[in-house]
Amino acid sequence: MVLASVRLGCDLDFDALADLANNHRKLRAMLHVGDWEEGRRFPRSTIHSNLMLLSAETIRQISNLICAEGHQLAPEAIERVRGDSVVVQTNIHYPTDASLLVDAVRKVLSLSSRVGQLFSSRAWQNWRRELKIARALCRTIGRIAAKRGLNTTEKQDELKTPYAQLIDHVSRIALKAADFKDNLDLDNLPAEGNKKKINRLIAQLEYYLAACATVTWQAERRVLHGESLSNREKVFSIFEPHTELINRGKSPFPLEFGHRVLFIEDRAGFIVDYRVMNQGQTDDNVVVPVMRELQERMRGRIQTASFDMGFWSPNNLKELSKIVAVACLPQKGRLSSEAQLRESAPAFRLARRWHPGIESAIHALVAANGLAVCRDKDELGYHRYVALGVLGRNLHTLGAILFEQERTKRQRFRSAA
Repeated sequence: MVLASVRLGCDLDFDALADLANNHRKLRAMLHVGDWEEGRRFPRSTIHSNLMLLSAETIRQISNLICAEGHQLAPEAIERVRGDSVVVQTNIHYPTDASLLVDAVRKVLSLSSRVGQLFSSRAWQNWRRELKIARALCRTIGRIAAKRGLNTTEKQDELKTPYAQLIDHVSRIALKAADFKDNLDLDNLPAEGNKKKINRLIAQLEYYLAACATVTWQAERRVLHGESLSNREKVFSIFEPHTELINRGKSPFPLEFGHRVLFIEDRAGFIVDYRVMNQGQTDDNVVVPVMRELQERMRGRIQTASFDMGFWSPNNLKELSKIVAVACLPQKGRLSSEAQLRESAPAFRLARRWHPGIESAIHALVAANGLAVCRDKDELGYHRYVALGVLGRNLHTLGAILFEQERTKRQRFRSAA
């Protein structure tokens, strides 16, 4: 848990984390293993494997305990909270139909080759040549897409031929791989064959064959038939299939791939709650349930909550007003006389002036705690990664409070002397 906290508390990759765990005297003392002279080492793979066993919920509970400890030191901090959302991106390349097809066929070919080697099969000895053909077609598509002398209709017509060739090539390889998998004789493994390893490879092959079928179907509909698919129907990555396209329209990244995450900060700077939004959810869908749960956990101590216009809806204002005494939720559009009266109240204006500081907290999470891009794999890894970023930020905040109290104490002693 110490290394998990240090990882995103300092925004480290696993190589840097392993180096510190093996060579940093103070960190090793925190781990209760003495200094580096004692000889106990932590390989990178061991650290990675152990950290992947942590669940997001466990990390969340530890983060809540840190917030509770901070509120013992600063009891008034929880009286006022503010919230906003940001997109934490998944670690994927920019998706195109051609690149997704190449990704899928690359995994199918490499996995089929590995399985074939374990069964001493020569069926996939030329798999690199097949991959080379797919990549060449992908480059051809990229060159056509980059042409400036063609209008949209001409470009779409010219793209159909290489796309049809690529889809044909990928479909043929997928059919061959599926047939090869179905005809494997698992009861007669060669002497060096490891049944557990074979089963793992076959499970991966089955997944990428399904991914191959999905992206082929998607490319056929979009490119060959000219259909328009909704974002819910699209696949943006075969490696991170939970990825969502989010069009925020904000510079410098109007389009982002990942998930919206709502962060709620108190007066001391603790991230007292967060929520990874499901696909299709927006700010106004989650603010009420999150605030209701947070107020229950804080035993009704929150007096003021501020959010921006993206969280506005008449029902949200009504429900938030039941949860906290001052619900700072600016209304969209032209204000009625009732809304003008509500937003001109001193408590509302004070909360509104205080609200922009949440951008600083979000910037700290993104720039200092690694939440610009999630570097862990799959959806469980995504939730764990966000939880680790929040834990790292709360440890920083608790440390800042302790340092400030110590500094104040030293100044008091100097004044007394």
